[in-house]
Amino acid sequence: LLEDQLRRDVKQIVGVDVSGGSIERMRRKIEQGKWANVKAMQLDILDESNGAAQELQKDGFDLIVSCYTFHHLKDVTAIGQTLMRYLKPGGYYCTVDFAKGTEQQQKEFHSNLPEEAKASIGEHDGLSKDFLFDYYQSQLGLENVKVHTARPLKCEGDEFPTIVAYGQKSEEGHPAAKVAKRDAK
Repeated sequence: LLEDQLRRDVKQIVGVDVSGGSIERMRRKIEQGKWANVKAMQLDILDESNGAAQELQKDGFDLIVSCYTFHHLKDVTAIGQTLMRYLKPGGYYCTVDFAKGTEQQQKEFHSNLPEEAKASIGEHDGLSKDFLFDYYQSQLGLENVKVHTARPLKCEGDEFPTIVAYGQKSEEGHPAAKVAKRDAK
């Protein structure tokens, strides 16, 4: 959803999704738009034994954006902690997703998905400011955390309330990592 807007302001975009259908749609957009600085990869980033995932993690990113993904996940902690390994020190992590209290709207938004895909959607009713603020600071160890509502997502005549959170990875990384390094000595 963001590639067309971000590609003008960044050196390179790597769009990653576990869904082959999503990646194929992205590849068509890249080809049609002749976006030289955008590439699409079908990849499960939780599978860190994958060579492509290892290479992306080694190179690292200055900005990671999770766009309307968290509502699909049953365990946001695992994905967030994995993404932090891809984020360079000083880099920013951003989540754009449904705001709390929109469970029925989420179900309507996903009504055209196949049944097996619907089964993977998280059971929560959107993300709250308090949850995201705590998640970014306590679980991910990010600094300069900001959380706010954004313009609603408009899709086929409907509007879906949206929330945005972002924070910066410290130059030293997560505080828990510092303790672990100190304890290892």
